[in-house]
Amino acid sequence: MSLNIVKNGTQMRPPRIFIYGGAGQGKSTVASQSRSPIFIPTEDGLGQIPCDSFPVARTFAEVMNNLSALKTEKHEYKTVVIDTVDWLEKIIWGELCKEYGVKDINSVGKGFGKGYALALSWWEKVRTSCQELHEKGMAVVFISHTQTTPIRTPENEEPILQYSPKIHIKAKDLICEWCDAVLFITRRFGSVKGEKAGGELVFKTKSTEAFYAKSRYDLPEMIPLSWKSLEDCIANSWTKKQSELKGN
Repeated sequence: MSLNIVKNGTQMRPPRIFIYGGAGQGKSTVASQSRSPIFIPTEDGLGQIPCDSFPVARTFAEVMNNLSALKTEKHEYKTVVIDTVDWLEKIIWGELCKEYGVKDINSVGKGFGKGYALALSWWEKVRTSCQELHEKGMAVVFISHTQTTPIRTPENEEPILQYSPKIHIKAKDLICEWCDAVLFITRRFGSVKGEKAGGELVFKTKSTEAFYAKSRYDLPEMIPLSWKSLEDCIANSWTKKQSELKGN
């Protein structure tokens, strides 16, 4: 093995971001503000957003071909956006059901959760392709709608409902653990749903009982809903970390 392959871990890498929130809360809009983005849409939801995009992917092969084109062909894009991963999951489940000749994912492989396990290998292909793009210097953004998931905490005897990305937990664990940040879009004031008056839309960066979020960066708990604000916070976090390392 040659020492030429050794890398300096202090270099700032493009972010790998998972964004999720309710319908009409600006998920695609804020992703379109990222650096030179190209969208891989799995649903027809970009509307009037000015952005470069592949045609809406209807099959898993189309998604993978788009990722492959970004890896092998010359281009100036700096961010790839998969919009949305919950519709990508529908594509994966649909093709698995067709392959096994069944009507729903719970019946794939004679049940017992085998369908979700098989789907995970498809998600791994997506993650691997995104990792290859990331290693070539591209930022990666995943977009998802929300769902409520029952969770248990030491403080509550009964499960409570928590907002989380609208994909199966196995897929969520694989993709979200790979990402540098999972950000939930909600309102600054009022309820999580934004039902009460007032409050601008923001990113939430840290999990609570109400919603799932995480970050490898030292981000504030709440960031205004703009890509520049997010990027500035990430840059500040990285600069602070480097200063602390030099001080040690």
